[in-house]
Amino acid sequence: MLTTEDLKAVTQNQRVWSVATVFARLALAAGFLSAVADRFGIWGPPNTGVVGWGNFAAYVAYTHSLSPYVPSGLHDAAAWTATAAESVLGLALLTGVLVRWSAWAATGLLLGFGTSMGLFLGWEAPLSASVFAAASAALLLALAPVDTFALSIDQVFERMRSVGSRHTRRIGAVLVVATLASATACGAGNATVPVAAPTTAPAPPAVNVLLQQAMPNAKGKTFTSQIVDFPPGAAAPAHRHGQAFVYAYVLQGTVRSQVDANPATTYKQGENWFEDPGAHHVVAANASKTDPAKLLVVYVSTTGDSLQINDPH
Repeated sequence: MLTTEDLKAVTQNQRVWSVATVFARLALAAGFLSAVADRFGIWGPPNTGVVGWGNFAAYVAYTHSLSPYVPSGLHDAAAWTATAAESVLGLALLTGVLVRWSAWAATGLLLGFGTSMGLFLGWEAPLSASVFAAASAALLLALAPVDTFALSIDQVFERMRSVGSRHTRRIGAVLVVATLASATACGAGNATVPVAAPTTAPAPPAVNVLLQQAMPNAKGKTFTSQIVDFPPGAAAPAHRHGQAFVYAYVLQGTVRSQVDANPATTYKQGENWFEDPGAHHVVAANASKTDPAKLLVVYVSTTGDSLQINDPH
């Protein structure tokens, strides 16, 4: 028989779990919805403050760098699918609808994103962005006792579970399948990719400095020239070059480039482009999966500044 002290301990544990599940729900929902807001310029336009994308075109380009094996024609669809999944999950977690199913779906989505980020952008990216930590929080939320989902719509319907439990399970299963499909489209894989496709990322571009010299006729400025070698299929992560003026000339092969919200363009040997100070270079990739490419890149930068800073996402 349970004593009064036992009942008090159970009640206290339930309260602790309730606070933890509410905090996890709100934190996960805020993360999903904030990322979606960034894609539509709600946090600000591109190249301002700590904005990651600033518009949807920049996010589509990021999707390309995150999953370069996805056919070009499917990048828009993958970006919209991921955005829809994150929006639905964010709202579901915020309001407490199908919390357990939403948490399982969020776990799969975050693990898919984190794995793809690690493979194609380097493992520092998902670790610094705490993607796996968020996935762990989602997993713990999915395993929490259902009666501790406080301040949720689920809590209201838990009292009527005998009426709609079968429909709830079906809807939840559909939610998980749809979300995992979006993670596959924009993260860890895509149904249109052959099974035999390689699972390892191509070698990153190799940078060789030709000359770096302070400019005697422009105090505080440094001239730098580099050769950038792109192996077949290689792509650089989205990045900025600080306040440097950048000129790029294609020495060999074809290079696909997108700066800010301008359309992505494929440049052939002998063609060139430039980037204004503070520009966001969202796509820099070898357009060929079989042939190498080579760029001559020239910077006029402020002395001491880093020539390339990769996006934190």
